[in-house]
Amino acid sequence: LETILENILENILENILENITIKIHLLGGFTNGGETDMVLKFDGNRWSMMEPLLQTRWAHRSVVVEDTIIHVGGIGK
Repeated sequence: LETILENILENILENILENITIKIHLLGGFTNGGETDMVLKFDGNRWSMMEPLLQTRWAHRSVVVEDTIIHVGGIGK
């Protein structure tokens, strides 16, 4: 019974992982050169550079609402 349950859970986990899309955005921040407006996107396979922020920003938080990324707070020019 334990082996059967382990197989079922393993199959469920494999199906879940096959359907997950990983997307990571790095938005602004602080580098050795100071504040940055750089935006990088990771699509699960590779990083790519996107349009920069309208202004430099760091120490902020960003949230996604549908297809829009909203930046809240932080420090920038």
